[in-house]
Amino acid sequence: MPAKKLKKDWKSINSKIKNRKKKFKADERIFVPTFNDKNQAKVIMRFLDSEHTELPYVEQAGHFFKDVGGWFIDNCPSSIGADCPVCQDLYDNNYYETDNDLYYDRKKNTYFYNNVLIIEDKNNRENEGKVFLLKFGAKIMEKIDGAIDDDKLIWDDDDGVNFIYSAKKKGKMSNYDASYFSDAVTALEEYGNVDEILEQRHDFDKFTDESEYKSEDELKKKYFKVIGEDTDAVAKPSRTRKSRNDEVEDEEIVEDTDEDVAGDVGDEDMYSESDDDDDSFFDDLEDDDED
Repeated sequence: MPAKKLKKDWKSINSKIKNRKKKFKADERIFVPTFNDKNQAKVIMRFLDSEHTELPYVEQAGHFFKDVGGWFIDNCPSSIGADCPVCQDLYDNNYYETDNDLYYDRKKNTYFYNNVLIIEDKNNRENEGKVFLLKFGAKIMEKIDGAIDDDKLIWDDDDGVNFIYSAKKKGKMSNYDASYFSDAVTALEEYGNVDEILEQRHDFDKFTDESEYKSEDELKKKYFKVIGEDTDAVAKPSRTRKSRNDEVEDEEIVEDTDEDVAGDVGDEDMYSESDDDDDSFFDDLEDDDED
């Protein structure tokens, strides 16, 4: 009796084959703006408070750079208060002063995540009424600081204000300067059942759980391999490294909230966050998988 032929889902299989080289899978919880033919996106959204954390948002730092040993893409353990061998190496060798390009190549980039309700998205109506995680950087955090200075209750359910997210895409970068928080106070209930809206919120476990971070020894071994140094050797600037401004393959477009080495690794001013990044490498990798 001939063996029964197994019917396969060739559409699914072919899709996996076509996408076999993609290393990063987009996080569907993260809001991705839809740009019009003028490369503009304008979305009205509401920042939502967090249920399980003191702050309404969470921040996560990471290192993303390429050197003689390939790519180094990893979460920075300073996000959870642990020691980071990359940050420590930058500090120990004073690269900020002695090799500024190398410092900016390897320094950590900090991103913030906040739950947001999409109220109006003319470029993608399907997003309206849904809750996403908004990933953002220094530029939008500046908008938040300004709103707080103006006594606006960004996250309050009853007396909060909406955020007008305005992005202009140029090449692989996006500008968020035109974004702002509204002056008009509105209750969250104006946009639907409050309990149902809040039930859509995403947790922050992925960004705060220790399991999402490699150990100091693992990171140290990987780091020195990427920069072409033995783990027992003192790190030296790689003469073949990419400049911060060089075009690199698979570079991405994401809200680049860049930098700040946390902990007691060094001077806060020395490792201060850059103002000019609100579109960065890791997000571009995600974009490559989404589009």
